[in-house]
Parts: sequence; structure tokens; C-alpha cells
Amino acid sequence: IAMLWVILRHTPADFPPWMAAFNNRAELGVEIFFAISGFVVIQSLESSPSLRDFFLKRVFRIFPGYFLVLGTLLALATIDRTLATQLISIRDIAWSFPLFLFNYVTTWTTGTVPGTLNIFWSLCFEEQFYVFLGVIYLLSARKPYKLLLGVLVLVSCVRNLALQWGWIDSQHELQFTTHWRLDAILVGCVAYYTQDFWRARAQGWWTGALLGVFFGLALIHGEVGLKLQGLVYSLLGINFFFLLQAFLTHPSPLRDALTWSGLTLIGVVSYEIYLTHGMVIEGLVRMGLGTTTWTFAAAALVGSCTVGHVFHRLITFPLNRSLRKRYLRSGGLRGA
Repeated sequence: IAMLWVILRHTPADFPPWMAAFNNRAELGVEIFFAISGFVVIQSLESSPSLRDFFLKRVFRIFPGYFLVLGTLLALATIDRTLATQLISIRDIAWSFPLFLFNYVTTWTTGTVPGTLNIFWSLCFEEQFYVFLGVIYLLSARKPYKLLLGVLVLVSCVRNLALQWGWIDSQHELQFTTHWRLDAILVGCVAYYTQDFWRARAQGWWTGALLGVFFGLALIHGEVGLKLQGLVYSLLGINFFFLLQAFLTHPSPLRDALTWSGLTLIGVVSYEIYLTHGMVIEGLVRMGLGTTTWTFAAAALVGSCTVGHVFHRLITFPLNRSLRKRYLRSGGLRGA
């Protein structure tokens, strides 16, 4: 769901006001994505026989698809003058993409970053977090829960104080820099270790209260000033994840919808959709579909999911499986 929301946000269609209001809150989708990512990453870490295996799993999952997309863009630039001009204009920060540092240098260039590359700030964030998590894991003698919880509280408090004191002076800095944006992914990490506690309480007034707070935060997101935005970020990640726990713990129509096989399949290939949806949307624009709002939105969603599925099935999944069998002690695809 978070991935579909992000695709719509990146679709340059002339949506009606009610849809535009929904799209303007697509950063919530990013927060949701980070929270889920934190949970999955800790699950992967705990299922790995060693820190080496954990990092190799991350490398095999992320690097092949990412560098193939970068290579594809370079190849397309040889036949597309507009893309070539854009890439030449950002040659001063081109080094940041293979090093996963783009999110820190987005303002260092006066050139035009192609939309397909611009979205990779969040992938850079994730890669930086994996390094941070590895350090935390070693410092905590491989029992990172308490240290992760402490860092979560510290980051949230320091960020909100920094906003009040003017140390963070732009929405861009708040959104893109890893050290100010850690709380959602840390919430997912902490949630992994506390899931039994929350599942036991995921009913009755707890669920109603969490649902009310989530929708309230969603309504004011983007409407409050910068000084309150950090607090909204902090609360949203926490609220969403435990709300999700509540809905998935007990039988309900919503749980049936969230576990529908179609959404599950999109979740499996969400990384490939993320990598390729920018190129799909740009291709649709070049085809002239940008003038028909709903046709464009439907084509963007279906096209992105289809291309992502094909990319996963034919390229990234076979590569991932082959590399794991060869280099991982655990072998196979356990603990993605």
C-alpha cells in the first residue's frame, strides 16, 4: 500500500483537489515504508548466523537491481538527449549515487536530477542505516534492543529540540538527512522485539485510540509548521506500526484485505517497483498519457507493478538466489 501511494505521488497528473490532498501526504507512505523496513531488517539480522551473512544478504538483495538501473539510465542517455543533458548537469554529484550518499548532497548541484534518480535518496538512507545498525549490533554484544530503544528516544528528542532552536532550517534537511529521519525505521526495529507485548493489547480501546491518533496526524501532516513537523514524524511511525499490529492480530475484514495475495505479491516485488517506477512514469509521459489524469494514474500503477514483477522474476530474484547459494553459509533465501 505504501509503495502504491508513493507511485501516485510521483505521477505528474492533474488530480482533483480531494486526490491532491491525499497525494500531498504521500510522505506518510515513506514513513510507513521505513517502519516496515526496520521490522524486516531486524528480522533478517536475527535470522542470520553472523553479521557477515546479514550484510551479504543486504548487498545481494539491493546492489544488483540498483546498479542495473543506473547502468540502464546511462545506456538510455546515449539515445535520449534530454536525459543526457540532465545527467551531464549533475556530474558534480554523480559520485554520490554508487556511494549511497545522494541524500546528503542533493543541494550541492545546480543541475536537474532526473526523476528516476531523485527518488534514490531513500535507498541511500536505508544503506546508511544498515551500517549504523551493524555498529549498534556489535556495541550491544549482539543484543541491540535496549540500545536501539535508547537511540530512538534520543534521536526523537534531539530532533524536536533542534527544530525548536532553529538548527534545522528547512523541510528538505528534515526529510532527507539520515540523522534527523531515523525514528520511523527505529520504531520498526523496536517493534520487532516488542511485538508480543503489543499483540496482547491489540484490541478494544487501544485500537480505537491508535486509529484516531493516526488519522488526526494524517490530517495535520503538511499543514503544521516546520517546528511541529518533527513531532508529527515521531508519532506517525510509532502509531502506524502498532495500529498495524492491532489489525493483523485479530480476524477482521481489514486483515483479510491487507493479507490479500495481490497486495502480498506487490510487497514481495516492492523494491523492484521502487527502482523502476520512475522510468515507467517517464515513459508514459513521453507517450502523451499525462493529459488524461485517471488513465495516466491507472497506467502508472499497473505499468510500475508489471515492470517491477518482471524485473524481479527474470533478473533480481535469480541473481539474488545464485549469489546466496554461492556465498552465504546459511544458503537459500531464508531471512530476506
